[in-house]
Amino acid sequence: APPLRIKLSASALRPWCHFELEVSDYRNKRRSDTPLDPKYQVLEFESLGTRVKNTKRFYVLNPTSENYDFAWLPEDVNKTGDQDDPFRCLTRRGTIYSGKKFEMVFEYMPTTLETHESFWMFTLVGKDASQAFFIVGSVKEPRIGMDRATVKFNRMLLGAKAHEKVHIFNKEHIPFSFSFSQSTIEMDGQADVLTLTPTSGVIGPGASCPIEVAFAPKEDKFYNFNVLCNIKRRAQPISLNVKGEGYKIHTKLILEQKDREDREL
Repeated sequence: APPLRIKLSASALRPWCHFELEVSDYRNKRRSDTPLDPKYQVLEFESLGTRVKNTKRFYVLNPTSENYDFAWLPEDVNKTGDQDDPFRCLTRRGTIYSGKKFEMVFEYMPTTLETHESFWMFTLVGKDASQAFFIVGSVKEPRIGMDRATVKFNRMLLGAKAHEKVHIFNKEHIPFSFSFSQSTIEMDGQADVLTLTPTSGVIGPGASCPIEVAFAPKEDKFYNFNVLCNIKRRAQPISLNVKGEGYKIHTKLILEQKDREDREL
């Protein structure tokens, strides 16, 4: 018998472009009453601290036999600039050649700890082809802190000086710089009552920095300092409460007289 022959025919759709973008699970963990439309591709950022520039790069492939131009446009047409938007597209326009890739670059620089969201549209100029993008950025506070929240000195005679030690620790994988606010160290213009050494520096990744706290009271009174330490990229400073009391010896000479009232000389 002759071999069985079956005629097969098929058709295929070739996309205008292919986005080489890592998969994000943000759609499932997003806190919103309105679910995200499935039409959006998600580009997710996570920033370690504020006022730091984060960059995402990905490629777009042109699998067709013709060259074409592209453009990125924010869906909010009222956004005329980047001043109020923490996201910035560095490749707003360009040409993708046949069979070639084009690298897309977005930046995210947050100034607050909230989650930021932005909607963008990738379009092919002169073609009926576009892709909606949802860009989201979240901020993680650097794990920088002190091993002690409070330093309490004993009562001290005026002219004496006492020392304690605290450590600033860095649990992140990158270094962070710190500086103490001088205005929170001084009290009533007295700059030498409380001193911290060093007042600024850099803490390496996974390391700690010892800080010497010295207290030398100048007046007969109770002292309470709330010292602030500013950490670069951290939205809020870390604080150290320092308490102490100074006293002086008070002398008094009293004349005791028989059958008379004592008299202070």
